[in-house]
Amino acid sequence: VDPLQILPKGVFVVKVSRDKKGPYGGVLNIGTRPTFGGKELSVEVHLINFSENLYGEKLLVEFIKKIREERSFESPQALYHQIKRDIDYASKVLHEMGVFK
Repeated sequence: VDPLQILPKGVFVVKVSRDKKGPYGGVLNIGTRPTFGGKELSVEVHLINFSENLYGEKLLVEFIKKIREERSFESPQALYHQIKRDIDYASKVLHEMGVFK
């Protein structure tokens, strides 16, 4: 993805690095969190098999593949199940790329 391009809303497979550490694999959402009635655009990333706190740190994000469009789910539980499917799919893609051994 061109670094100067504004990305569309959606869910993406990503590789993330920080301070010469990584890469870490993850799932990133660009959107408004419609299941929770959100209105403002936000970016959220879930790093797979990673438990450190990264709030306030600068991250380098490489977009690998778009998984799906952002959409509203009928319940938080339904969203949770979709996120698990997104993570499973991203793990498979990242494993094939050699990010996960």
